[in-house]
Amino acid sequence: MARAFNAPLLVSGVEDIAKGTVEVHVTNDRREARTARVVWTLTDAQGTPLADDSFTVEAPALANTLAVTLDLSGYLETLGPRNALLWLELETEGEPRSTNLVLFARPKHIELAEPGITATVAEDDDAFTVTLTAERAALWCWLELADADARLSDNFVHLRPGVPVTMRLAPATPLTRAEVERQLRARSLVDTYAVGTPLHAR
Repeated sequence: MARAFNAPLLVSGVEDIAKGTVEVHVTNDRREARTARVVWTLTDAQGTPLADDSFTVEAPALANTLAVTLDLSGYLETLGPRNALLWLELETEGEPRSTNLVLFARPKHIELAEPGITATVAEDDDAFTVTLTAERAALWCWLELADADARLSDNFVHLRPGVPVTMRLAPATPLTRAEVERQLRARSLVDTYAVGTPLHAR
């Protein structure tokens, strides 16, 4: 997640809970204008899709652009702010994909369930790639090894059901794939206040 903050094109959302709206912004730090595609998906706190759409936006150079203001008041009245998540994606040719998440309540108040995270480990030269999937929404998910230090390409990620996330893991000391799978632990926000089920690694 921290890596995404430095991307040259970013998508972000500014929520107004009282009005039930979200301003979707695109920030372009490049010295030339870019054409980008914004995709948004509204889900409940379990990650079940409720509404989605996409649109194209012209992002001027070295500027922040208000791309659209979403009116989600009807959904929020039905769901309640603790049971709604807005997932944002920005697709720009030749640029890293930017993602963001908009909450309508404090993180500790979101009605999250145990996410059911599965990790698939593959060897990648002197490191490993770990692909994470989740049965239900997992917020601020992080990886660690039980008995070793490791360097990760991302420190925290949000997982949505059906949308895998891949990161690179480089152990501080040589480990086999089997050892990484045995030691790998995936935690998320729910683990800070509840006991989750063990990670499924393969």
